[in-house]
Amino acid sequence: MLALTHLAFWAEAATGPVPSALRGRLAPLAAPLVPVLAGRSRLVAEGIRLVSQLRVSYRDSPLSVEGTPRRAGGPRAGDRLPDQVVTCAGRRIRLHELLARPGVHVLLDRDADGLGALPAGRLVHVHRLASAPGRGLIAVRPDGHIGFRSQAAEAGQLAAWLALIGAGPSAATW
Repeated sequence: MLALTHLAFWAEAATGPVPSALRGRLAPLAAPLVPVLAGRSRLVAEGIRLVSQLRVSYRDSPLSVEGTPRRAGGPRAGDRLPDQVVTCAGRRIRLHELLARPGVHVLLDRDADGLGALPAGRLVHVHRLASAPGRGLIAVRPDGHIGFRSQAAEAGQLAAWLALIGAGPSAATW
């Protein structure tokens, strides 16, 4: 993304002969192609995904942790959490709306055990999704990416991940 931004700024603002030629000669020649390309919805959608970084993944980050037992299917730790309608606290709500408050959001499956001594607080919000069958959990980082997920809601593993990212009990007033 940084390279793409740098290239766009260079092509638009640089004063050298190459960017000046791009703007003065090639851009006017390419202008008639814009309506043709804009009519190709798949190409436009790919361009939007590239610019908006919707395909960015942090699967290889040390902050992206798959718990044990490992959760099957769905987006993995490091992937962006997709939006969908869920049922939480007796109401239907879009998942991204539910996660709009700052902090880490822990999504418990419908039949997951409680987290016991792991209280919610200023930096950690716990939501039970009545519409998500299972006994596991997904922890979503503030940037909307999954940081931790597990097939079983095990408070020890979650607490270790929260400490790893600096959101453990010592990082906030619970």
